Amino acid sequence: MTFKQAAERGGFASGRYITRDMAEAMGDDVAEGYKRGSIYARSWRTPPNWSAPDWKDELSSLALMSAWQAKLDFDPSRGVPLTSFVFYRVKAQAFTLYRQEWRHALRFAASEMQFIESQAGAGLDPHSNGETCESLEWALGQLSEGDRWLIEQIFWKHRTEIALAEELKISQPAVNKRKRMALQRLIALIKIFSGDRL
Repeated sequence: MTFKQAAERGGFASGRYITRDMAEAMGDDVAEGYKRGSIYARSWRTPPNWSAPDWKDELSSLALMSAWQAKLDFDPSRGVPLTSFVFYRVKAQAFTLYRQEWRHALRFAASEMQFIESQAGAGLDPHSNGETCESLEWALGQLSEGDRWLIEQIFWKHRTEIALAEELKISQPAVNKRKRMALQRLIALIKIFSGDRL
């Protein structure tokens, strides 16, 4: 099957046809390294936020591209067998993606849990949008302009602390400390707001 036929059958999106055809085109050593690396990576637990079939397709696509790049980067003068080189390259790329996905999932879960706990500690139901939004708006209005800007940049515009540190010309730990202090003030203000409302 050619690349054109695979594309027409939807093989590029699903990873079903393209992997076999490209593995055949790569040669036996590269195909073996790709196969070993893929099998190794598929044994890992599926990260949250992914369905098992989607994760396996993502790993297959990544493994295929890593094997292809490894074939291009391979230097036989180093004395490493091509199969091993491809296997370790595929394994390393898959593990990098795996760590990134788990890190993202854990960070998202932790920040969501922290928000829910802060709302529960303030006596608010985190699922009742009316009072939560009202108390949050009031509390944000009570923060200094700099703290409010920092909270908006991190949580609403999804900017990183490193990017903000570069913009403010301060260190990333200083941005993190400012963020934590602003969040503590925000939680205290929400508690005051809910106390006034009770």
